[in-house]
Amino acid sequence: MTLATNLAGRLRNTPLPATKGLFPMFEAVANSIHSIEDAGQESNGRISIRIVRDGQISLDPGPNERPGPEPKSDILDFVITDNGIGFTDSNLESFQTLDSDYKADRGGRGVGRLLWLKAFSKVVIESTYISDDGIPHQRSFTFTAKDDVSKVERREAPGKPRRTIVTLSNFTKRYRDAAPKTVKSIARGLLEHCLWYFIREGGAPVIEVYDDDETIELGLLFEEYMHSSSYVETVEIKDVSFDLVHVKLSALGSRSHSISYCAANRLVKQESLRGKIPGLYGNIGDSGGEF
Repeated sequence: MTLATNLAGRLRNTPLPATKGLFPMFEAVANSIHSIEDAGQESNGRISIRIVRDGQISLDPGPNERPGPEPKSDILDFVITDNGIGFTDSNLESFQTLDSDYKADRGGRGVGRLLWLKAFSKVVIESTYISDDGIPHQRSFTFTAKDDVSKVERREAPGKPRRTIVTLSNFTKRYRDAAPKTVKSIARGLLEHCLWYFIREGGAPVIEVYDDDETIELGLLFEEYMHSSSYVETVEIKDVSFDLVHVKLSALGSRSHSISYCAANRLVKQESLRGKIPGLYGNIGDSGGEF
């Protein structure tokens, strides 16, 4: 006898603060990074995030943003495209299994797609992948709170390159209103979330954020904000080794000095150091400037 799973009930019990409305998109990008690694595409992996807006201009620039000369309209969708391994049979099976341990070795808890449906009413996925017989296939489906995984289609796609498109559609008003609206703020938030992938050995794939006629490449943004090269030291606590990665960044938005706890190539928790180290407040400066 197996226990039935109620998706709507799980969604009600899955917390996502209003201020974290971009987190589902960030997690989708992290999934794309893993997919590129699974495909062995690290050297030529590419991820694009396209911002889809409605036609009505909003006069509110969003929280923690300076009003610009051109107000931005509300965000409706995010379209994330990558050239990773795609939705193979095993990946689809994992997607359809709540609390899947398929990516447990990477720190995945099998609940990331629940966050998608907390902030977006619908997710549409189209993926071209190489099946076990070596033939490219294309798989598409829709994911909603009401119908779960539906409209599943699979067909051969000879000659088509690997590509997966995840569309997070209909940004819920509660999260949309609280989210930053400018592409620079969105790209900066994504860089902060994925910072580990940029400072680790091997780096990150090419990640670009598109908004109308404006494009930001996260690798270039990372170089812009890096104050100096990061370095690693190892400490041992109760016979367990921990790597401390020291990173000097030029001011990233309103971020203060912080410590990020990472495991299995993921950011797990971030904690401000304000008030914890005497004299550590505001920016610090050295011969290279403030950081």
